[in-house]
Amino acid sequence: MSRKPKTTGLGTGAFFSDTSDSDKPAADTDVKSPEKKKMRTTIMLPPDVVAGIETLRTQARKNGTRMTTSQIVEDALKLLMRERKINV
Repeated sequence: MSRKPKTTGLGTGAFFSDTSDSDKPAADTDVKSPEKKKMRTTIMLPPDVVAGIETLRTQARKNGTRMTTSQIVEDALKLLMRERKINV
């Protein structure tokens, strides 16, 4: 009685059998600036604030930039902290 080859628990080996590095671009060609460490959090916002965030995202996209909700909230909080003279 022959056994079937194992098909579970193979990780990416189940999809990619050839792992040669010739297809990958050089690591130093796509250098990004180091980002600050971020923390994941959940906040509850009223619907009008969420609508305002979406409006800001739409305006940014029309101007040719892409802003995430996190970037918009970060910018808003930084402005509020600067207005209230809070240094962190």
